[in-house]
This record gives sequence, C-alpha cells and structure tokens, in this order.
Amino acid sequence: MTLAAALPASADPNSPNVAINGVARCPASVATGVAVSTTAGEFDSSGVSAGGFYSLSLQQVPVVATNATFSVSCSSPADNYTRTIFIARPISGKTITQNLFS
Repeated sequence: MTLAAALPASADPNSPNVAINGVARCPASVATGVAVSTTAGEFDSSGVSAGGFYSLSLQQVPVVATNATFSVSCSSPADNYTRTIFIARPISGKTITQNLFS
C-alpha cells in the first residue's frame, strides 16, 4: 500500500469563483435571507439557517475585486438592512467569511 502526500489547498489567482460564508443577524428579529449584488453585475441569494448561517457563491469576481452590496432580510421587515463591502479573491482557498450584523 502506497500513501500519497496531499497537496495544500490554494487559491487560483486566475479563478473568479468565490464562495462567501458567514452569519447574518438582525437587531430585534431573526435573519431569514441574504442576497448579494456586485458592481460586476452578479447576484446570488441564500436562506439563513436557524443558527444564522448563510452561503453564497460568485463566479465573476474580477482580479481587481468588486464592491458587493449585501441585503439581509429579517422576520420583522423593519429590521432589514444592507451593507456594501469590498470583495476580493481570497489569497488562499476559494472561500471568504463575511459576517453581517446590523
């Protein structure tokens, strides 16, 4: 039996694919959904788990990065909010963490 060494995970600087994971919280209610739209013209949305976790995927993050507007939907519409954040390709791997708190 031969064992092969595993290669370390690393980002492909030529790949525009970026996964975004995080936690979304609302001030006085429960987060129910997260959506993201970028200046590159991309959009994705996700539900939010009971623990507040969400996961999004972008396939067009440019080398120079992009502004992304995150919209958080809450069980009480008065708590809905948006955040604009600069998104860049990660240095290592293909996933970034972006927690969203109002």
